[in-house]
Amino acid sequence: MLPHSFPPWKTVYGYFRRLSQKGIWQQVLAELVKERGIRQGRNPSPSRLILDSQSVKTANKGESRGFDGGKKIKGRKRQIIVDTQGNLHQVLVHGAKV
Repeated sequence: MLPHSFPPWKTVYGYFRRLSQKGIWQQVLAELVKERGIRQGRNPSPSRLILDSQSVKTANKGESRGFDGGKKIKGRKRQIIVDTQGNLHQVLVHGAKV
């Protein structure tokens, strides 16, 4: 569902995957959070972070799946970490058994 002005999806995904594996997106996210904190007159390093997770049902395709016994869901678990301003700091997706 890329705009028509973009290259083919395989090309875009190839660049995205390489940048992800090198940790570039994590560095970009960290810099954006620091910049936003400075613009808001706050400390660029947050004093508090909030962690939340959600288990979701998934199809058999894709990467690791697992069973979350507490929620009785077979699929994946997504976890996010945000600061008190709602700025995203980390995203993890893994099998629901973790």
